[in-house]
Order: sequence, then structure tokens, then C-alpha cells
Amino acid sequence: MLYSGQPSPLTVALPVTVALMRTERVPQSREAHAGRSGIVRNWTRAEVLIPSAPDADASGAPQSPARPPPGRLAFAPTGAARGRTLQRSISSTVGISDPVFYLLLVGTLAPAFIGTVIFFHQGYLVALRGYDPLAFAAAFPVMSVATIVFGLVCGHMIDRFGSLRLLPFVLLPLAVASVAAAAITPVWGIYVFMLLLGISNGFTFTLLGALWPEVYGLANLGGIRAITVSAMVFATAAGPGITGVLIDIGIGRPTQLLWMAAWCLVMCLVLAHAARRVREREAQAAVPAQ
Repeated sequence: MLYSGQPSPLTVALPVTVALMRTERVPQSREAHAGRSGIVRNWTRAEVLIPSAPDADASGAPQSPARPPPGRLAFAPTGAARGRTLQRSISSTVGISDPVFYLLLVGTLAPAFIGTVIFFHQGYLVALRGYDPLAFAAAFPVMSVATIVFGLVCGHMIDRFGSLRLLPFVLLPLAVASVAAAAITPVWGIYVFMLLLGISNGFTFTLLGALWPEVYGLANLGGIRAITVSAMVFATAAGPGITGVLIDIGIGRPTQLLWMAAWCLVMCLVLAHAARRVREREAQAAVPAQ
């Protein structure tokens, strides 16, 4: 699409984004050398994003990799590292080879999508239900307080149980919030929805900050977070457009909200499967390489 004879920003941004994802970077953080102190090796973005292949020598013959493949320890954890969640770090290039990453990413996009849709089309919902135009604005403090309180609660639970154990349940408040927004028509339903949305935000924002380093480590965390945040931004941008088209073809917001609730419940099962896959992978990685 052209604007005043100029190329669309997408034609510039997309190649730049792809080029940045293809570029492997050398981590400079202290965590890049964590393996020397008894923690498992770090993943690279390439190992998350593309299938790994054996290195080749000068003659072209494949060699064994100089470092252990994904899922294997360079050595057994010792001391304080024993019994903790094993850590890796991943870097990013093109494509994603770790199927668990896909499962985690798809499951964690629901909050960004649904939250943006609700706020973007709140005028439509206000007109549909006949609410006072200030009703939504008055409920924002409820959401803010709930986000703060349950963010602290989630942080305590993560420190005690780990993010993987909480992961299958993180979308349940959002599922209930979507059902509440669809089914409760009186104006007080906005406050119920915003309270539940605040609970969801508190758990989601806190848990996602702990999930990626727990699964993939810290040394290349910036590269992994760049991919996940980009996907979340895409979800927030796509949500209002998709739901707006559905409204135009006659699928109302209450029906859409019920679909979103069903999406959250399905994603709870997907995230439970992903968490189990990660735990199994880390259990196998706990066996020292021979």
C-alpha cells in the first residue's frame, strides 16, 4: 500500500525485523558464563529458532558439536545449583525449532489480544449495553489495584512454586473475565470484569517475566524477549481489526467474548502440556553427559 507515493512502513520494517532476527549476537551479560560456575549451558537463539546441524571441519565432514546439544548438561549441577530449575539461554535467527517455544508463545498471546480488544472497542460495548460513557473510566482504578495486589501475590507464588507450575492456570482469570463481560449486562458487570482483568494482568505480567529465563536461561534472554514481545505487539495490533470485522459481519461482542473465554481454556491445556514437556526435558538434561 502506498501513502502519498511513499512505501508503506511495513515494507521497511519487515525486512529490518527479519534481518535483526537472523543476526546472532554474542551475549555480554555475566550470565553468559554461568556454566563455568556449575549451571547448565546456555541456549542460543539459533537453537530455538532453527534446527541445529553438526559442525563441519575443513574437509566438510560433520563433527560432533563442541558443546552439548539442547537438552543436555555440560556437566552435572553441583552445590546450590542442584535441585533448581535448569537454565539455558537461546538466541534468535530465522524460524523456530523448539516446538515448546511455539506452544508457550501461542498460549501467552491471549492476554495482549483480549485486553486490547476490550479497551479499543469499549465505546461499542458501552453503546450496546446503554452504559454511562464514564462507566469504564470509573472502573480503571479497580483494575489497577487488582493488578498491583495480584502481581505481588503471583511473585510470591513464583518464588515458592516456580513459573512452570503456575503456567497452566495463568489464563483462568482472563477466561472468567471474558465470560463476565459477555454475560453480565448491568453496569456493575464492568467492575467485575475489570477486577478479574486486573487479577489476570497481575498474574500474566509477573509470570511472563519469570517464565522465559526459567525455561531458556539468561545469557540470551534479550534476544528471546525481543521475539516474544514482538509477537505480543502483533497480537495487540491484530485484535481490534479482527474483532471489528467480526462486528461488521454481525458477530456481536458478547459472542466474541465467549469465544475468547473458550480460547483461554484451550490455551490452559496447551500451556499445561508445554510445562510438562519442559519438565521432562529438564529431567533428561539432569543426567550428566557421558
